[in-house]
Amino acid sequence: MSAAAQSVDFTGKHIELIVSSQAGGGGDAFARGVAERLGKELPGSPTIIVRNVPGGGSVTGANYFQKEAKPDGLTLFMSLSSHLLSSTFQAGQQQIQFDPKGWIPIMGGPSGYVLSGGKIGGITSLQDLAKAENVTFGLSSTLGVGLMFALGLDAMGIDSKPVFNVNGSDATLGFQRGEFLLDSETIASHVRVTTPLVEKGEVFPLFTIGQPGPDGTVVRDAALPNIPSYVEAYEIIHGAPPSGEKFAYWTKLFGALIANSRGIVLPEGTPPEVVQTYSGAIEKALTNPQDPGLRTLLGASPQFFGENARESFSKAIGDLTPELRIWITKWLKERYGVVL
Repeated sequence: MSAAAQSVDFTGKHIELIVSSQAGGGGDAFARGVAERLGKELPGSPTIIVRNVPGGGSVTGANYFQKEAKPDGLTLFMSLSSHLLSSTFQAGQQQIQFDPKGWIPIMGGPSGYVLSGGKIGGITSLQDLAKAENVTFGLSSTLGVGLMFALGLDAMGIDSKPVFNVNGSDATLGFQRGEFLLDSETIASHVRVTTPLVEKGEVFPLFTIGQPGPDGTVVRDAALPNIPSYVEAYEIIHGAPPSGEKFAYWTKLFGALIANSRGIVLPEGTPPEVVQTYSGAIEKALTNPQDPGLRTLLGASPQFFGENARESFSKAIGDLTPELRIWITKWLKERYGVVL
């Protein structure tokens, strides 16, 4: 640690961690788990208070952080993949008053997602999926992780029919009743809620979106190591690795929606010594082998810290180009009649 970083002291300070969702949800629980651990590792052991600023599909909280946070190390923000997508696809719109390009990540990490079929709908394997017609599934939003499943299935050549803006729990209940043939979930929810149905032979996980490998490839999700990644599933169905225009855009979305699903950032202009202090403290806090709760908090996937987090975040922003926005916007309208 540099001499300047060693001089940073938060004794007696109160730090805010802004979260753009309501209290009690998964994102809020993650933020509170990080706040509790990070405060103990920062010099001076400050209190970190989680401030929930929900609304606008996570936009309100991001706007608040952009406007109110000062570069003094006393305000943090929990960034989400939805913030990257909103700033790309809704750039210039009045409600978007934030720009992630200036945010300074101190940690970031992926989340895992799985697509399942069911006995009641007759899709219990990838082979069933390849032959199925009018494959319906509910997605909570147009600009979210569901976009990865919609584009991925279309690239596979599946006769897929996503229904957008369906609440996640409603989509799962519809799947269990046979109204939808597929169900997409976070892996955390799948492990916690759906595993008993898998064990009963009622639900069949088909593939995970996967996780970023060390060489930039897509690898299996460590939380469900026996389930193929999307790339593997494509090859199982087609006998060759995925390629083509749709997969190229799927890969670019992967960096923003999966590899940088969530993170903790400081505002633009934060002094380097403060950034360095935070980066070291959060890495120590979230890699403590004596902390039995970390696996539950972070999941099975590796997290990024310090410069690695900033490089991953910067690459994701670089991949979300105006060209990608134009292509995805056109594809959604032509393929599904959805207008962003």
